[in-house]
Amino acid sequence: DLAHGLKTPLQVLSADIRALRKKGETDLAEEIEKSTGAIRRHVERELARARLAPGVSGKASCGVSDVAAGVVTVVKRTPSGKQLSFTMGVAEDLMAPIDEGDLSEILGNLVENAARYAKSSVRVDASATAGEVVVTVADDGPGIPDADRESALSRGVQLDSKGGSSGLGLAIVSDIVEAYGGRLAMANADPGLVVSISLPRHI
Repeated sequence: DLAHGLKTPLQVLSADIRALRKKGETDLAEEIEKSTGAIRRHVERELARARLAPGVSGKASCGVSDVAAGVVTVVKRTPSGKQLSFTMGVAEDLMAPIDEGDLSEILGNLVENAARYAKSSVRVDASATAGEVVVTVADDGPGIPDADRESALSRGVQLDSKGGSSGLGLAIVSDIVEAYGGRLAMANADPGLVVSISLPRHI
């Protein structure tokens, strides 16, 4: 749970580090950056390890709207997010069959990635049928070439030189979704990329 809660706020600290440098407080910025870098590496390792642990609760449930709103609020404060418009299409009473921390980790990774590549906007939507809950994150960036989509889910793979990512994000998302018996899909839009997760509803 601690690892789930730390990853996205670390992005906010990165923005604060840049602000300190602009004020000329480079020594303090460097010390904070070293500390947050160590924390980030530890968080990524723990999350990757946790995803390999057997079993998840079949009774887990959480409100999608609250989790999505919390993630968006944090990502808006990151350097990439400050420049973008965020919209949500999620019913306030929609529940997803997943632990709140796991959904927060999923959306944190997806919304952060979308914000890094988007030109102007990111959108989060969610819907439900009798059999599953589907959550999508869409951006208006360049998308991912068809040939690169499979490698995008591999640990440590980075598709371009945009900094700030260890390359674990989508792989972790895929691991979590699969642990709940769900599916992750990516499709290019015009413009941008749409990433969706489908979680089965256990009735």
